[in-house]
Amino acid sequence: MVPDGTHGINDAGCPGASDGRHDLFVVGYVRGPREDRLDCFKPLRVVCRSTRCDYRTAWACNRHSAANCPTCAQRYKRRLDRVALSGLNKHDGGYLYFLTLTAPGDEAHADQNGIDCPCTPAGGIDLGAWNASHSRRWNHFRTSLRQQVPQLEFFRGIEVQHRGALHDHCLVWSPVPITTKSVRVHALRAGFGHSIKHARIVAGSSDEARYVTKYTTKSVDQRTDVPWTVDVVDQVTGEITTEEVDGRYRTWSMSRGWGTRMADVKAAIAAHMQRARAIEADREPLASPGIQAEGLGQLATLGRPPP
Repeated sequence: MVPDGTHGINDAGCPGASDGRHDLFVVGYVRGPREDRLDCFKPLRVVCRSTRCDYRTAWACNRHSAANCPTCAQRYKRRLDRVALSGLNKHDGGYLYFLTLTAPGDEAHADQNGIDCPCTPAGGIDLGAWNASHSRRWNHFRTSLRQQVPQLEFFRGIEVQHRGALHDHCLVWSPVPITTKSVRVHALRAGFGHSIKHARIVAGSSDEARYVTKYTTKSVDQRTDVPWTVDVVDQVTGEITTEEVDGRYRTWSMSRGWGTRMADVKAAIAAHMQRARAIEADREPLASPGIQAEGLGQLATLGRPPP
């Protein structure tokens, strides 16, 4: 697949290949003065492997992290928007919901009836251990909910709370109604906190989808802020110790039937860029009457800066 952004130099086909196709590989980042016009803070330097070919090009880095490349991260956010929105427009009938699942509290507490809530132990939770078990708890929750509603489809994104706890924002489609009570039951069984959000949304609404993707893309840069502990085995003594590492969570996921896949979005973008390059290659230079009259000897090309 062609990267989202490319800029090629000396592109006359590879003399070292029978079909003229370049064997490209990345050798690092572009350094010094840039010849490309890529909207990317850290473009990749790409060359052809053939020793008989001097072709080189630049690719956008396509990083998801705004701290590394704000422009590529923004394009990633727009692609993710398309994936999230596709499921809100896909289904005829049924029910659409916006759900939020949270981590248990830092200390034991009573529910609205004065009864000790089972979601949080007396001493609170070990946040590093809970975050590390988060993906298992999410899998438990969605599996349990799908046993109740087998046709259920979802798009889920991660948000990092101020205290460093992970919680989930979910867009859910169901052919039958889902109650707040049933969502809370499944959440508690999976080890989430009792505080949840459960709200109906209308088909085609974009606010909830963009809310989810906003925090999903933000969470890419927050791995160092998330307490995360893992067990490490000493290969010599066999002793097991606990160490803190950066968060290893997956920022989003979706069910197969939710809507457009990210791979489909990327393929559509690549096809569009290929068509645009073909149009540009076939376009004839258009002479500017003003330039010709002054005898400057250069032609202005449509769609490019003047010479």
